[in-house]
Amino acid sequence: MGDDHERRQRHINHIEDKIAKLDQFLKKAEKRTGPSGQEVQSNITDPESARIKSPHGYIQGYNGIAIADSAHQVIVSAEAFGSGAESEHLPKMLDSLNENMQAVTGKEEPLYFSGFYLL
Repeated sequence: MGDDHERRQRHINHIEDKIAKLDQFLKKAEKRTGPSGQEVQSNITDPESARIKSPHGYIQGYNGIAIADSAHQVIVSAEAFGSGAESEHLPKMLDSLNENMQAVTGKEEPLYFSGFYLL
């Protein structure tokens, strides 16, 4: 009977440790809101990741976005985001692209050419 009591106590200790870890996370974590303005679910192990729909159901992870030069197939800007929606990140990606192109070309407005922006 002693073995059963020890096993139960280890199980209780394990659950109490998980509760303490979760309590610390909830005290420190900031609420995250999605594009709809509603609070989104967080992950205790990786709070910046998101639930993303995949062909195999929902997974916890990141969405990678890359911009490539169409002529040479060279990636000129890339980011990983902890959200499923890509459209909300377009402005940040364009800013990143502009910064990278400024560093490469030395031009102040590398995406601007003869009255219009190259995209």
